[in-house]
Amino acid sequence: MFEENGEEVGYGMGWFISSDDDVSLIWHGGDTPNFIADMILLPDYKTGVVALVNSQAGTVGHSITSGVANIILGLELEPMGVPWWAHWQAIDTLATIALVFILLLVLALMFCIWYIWRQFRAKKWHFIGSSLAGSMLPVWRMAFYIVPLALILMFALAGFLVVKTLYGYNLFEVMFLFRLGSPPGVYISGVSLLAILFLWTLLLAFTGLFTRRSKKEA
Repeated sequence: MFEENGEEVGYGMGWFISSDDDVSLIWHGGDTPNFIADMILLPDYKTGVVALVNSQAGTVGHSITSGVANIILGLELEPMGVPWWAHWQAIDTLATIALVFILLLVLALMFCIWYIWRQFRAKKWHFIGSSLAGSMLPVWRMAFYIVPLALILMFALAGFLVVKTLYGYNLFEVMFLFRLGSPPGVYISGVSLLAILFLWTLLLAFTGLFTRRSKKEA
């Protein structure tokens, strides 16, 4: 169910069911990164209209079927109201915006790496186990650094084994092939987000290899 012009529209067996100007409508539309397809059925007139568009530059393509029906049957149907989340272009735009925030995470990651390197060069931080660092860190602190990375690796392995066992697919191969049918912004943002999360957890685990010099040593 979703709302169109303030009224709820039903959804049955893959079809949207509504009425427009007292005319019963059964319809469905879809978008891909490069195509638009719409089908509208008018049971009262025993008529159906199908539109296939080789473009996804906007939502204007969704007005073709109702426009053709209006011309043929003399009706005044409104353009098909497709939910915003059904438009690949809208999703692609949101994913591109998300990419900006991912870029900020990348800049923050670079800053943290630079900060750690500066502390190490200034001899304020030392590797665990070195003569300057002294004893090992407490177990709870080591776990704090390592657990996020361990969890990501565990989920990745578990996801691979589950998908491979139940469906016979290679999860990582499917993720790679997803780029063929997804908007560029969605795929790039998704891959970038996974990569930056992995790098952040890797950096956190790496940070656990350092310890600050005590005030007495300073």
